[in-house]
Amino acid sequence: MKEWPLLIAIGCAVPGLGTSQLSGTLVAHPPCQFLVAPAQSAPTVLAEESLLPRIHVMRQREAPLAIVHADLRKMVLDNSRHYFSITGSYSIQVKNVSNVALIDVDVRLITGTSAGSVGGGLKLKSPLSPGAVATLTDRFVNGEGTMIGDEEPALHLFIESVRTFDCVYHPAKTWASVPK
Repeated sequence: MKEWPLLIAIGCAVPGLGTSQLSGTLVAHPPCQFLVAPAQSAPTVLAEESLLPRIHVMRQREAPLAIVHADLRKMVLDNSRHYFSITGSYSIQVKNVSNVALIDVDVRLITGTSAGSVGGGLKLKSPLSPGAVATLTDRFVNGEGTMIGDEEPALHLFIESVRTFDCVYHPAKTWASVPK
């Protein structure tokens, strides 16, 4: 079985790759091939003031999907001495920033500490055309976990996977520590 290296070339356009004339970053990891638009602006995040510093939206520049807006105003994070709980509902707006249709997408919100995490995902199981925007909504979230010492829980929002007509792609994830 041949292994294919990951190729990222900046500022290129590949004729015949999808239906769009988009230029940007080529992500090629056969059978996945798509162009990703140049860097997107940071997403807008709405949340209670006390929760905002705890939220980390991962920058996944090679992903064909971008998180453009997150509304976590109905989320409640409660932490006591050794435990935390997260409850509420939220919505995430995503945009296809590639030149290929995305068949389904999986976006995750994970709340946790170094001792463990809880969370789940939102899935869009209908095609998302290049440039199209969709809103994913979770009606109710409820989870709890443990904390070590004075560690505070963080909320991580990221793209877990996308599926095109010919591949499933898992963007790289960078887990940042959130300041206390």
